[in-house]
Amino acid sequence: MNATDLLRDQHRDVEQSFVRVESALDDREKRTACEQLLDTVAAHSTIEKEIFYAALLDEPDAGPDVVDRLRCALEEHALVDFGCLRLAEADPGDPVFMARVQVIKEMIEHHVQEEESDLLPRAESLLGEERLEDLGAEMEARFGECLETGHAKLLAEALGLTRRARRPAKKAARRAGTRAGTKTKAPRPKRTRATKGTQARGRGTARNGRKSRAGRGSSGSRSKSARSR
Repeated sequence: MNATDLLRDQHRDVEQSFVRVESALDDREKRTACEQLLDTVAAHSTIEKEIFYAALLDEPDAGPDVVDRLRCALEEHALVDFGCLRLAEADPGDPVFMARVQVIKEMIEHHVQEEESDLLPRAESLLGEERLEDLGAEMEARFGECLETGHAKLLAEALGLTRRARRPAKKAARRAGTRAGTKTKAPRPKRTRATKGTQARGRGTARNGRKSRAGRGSSGSRSKSARSR
């Protein structure tokens, strides 16, 4: 299955996951349905950012309008990730639980509507069928890995709450900033042994200077005492 068809199918799966949460008969059933929802949303979000968005940002023919749309999409993902983290902490018996479900649902519906009406058709035009097929296979394999990982770890990594060697999703965000002309902070120069030695000698000279001035001050005081006597 190609990448855009896979994403559309997963959007429908997420919609059904919300239906299962909303139609749950008791708190236990609601919690089970919610866990499945969170796993699906977190896994879908991860492959979209890591693979699909990254491929579009690497596409030379992607214009500024596509890059801007991807930047917005990445920010929407961050909001959904935070909402999912808050939902995971809520008790199904608490009224706030369904309020959080509803807010996440509305954010995802907005995101999906814009993605399916604008971004996916553009991706199909830019990437071509062969590239989309390759991306689809990669995304499908990664989706299975993400489901095994579970939403707790995926959300923590996405929100920067745990360390990870390399985060492709953050690399995609950096690419989006670079493509849009965002300035990057210049790295601080490394301190070499020569630099450290120079600084050490400078500190030593300063100390010697202070001692010398102190010595002259003491000698002057002794001379004044001798004259007074």
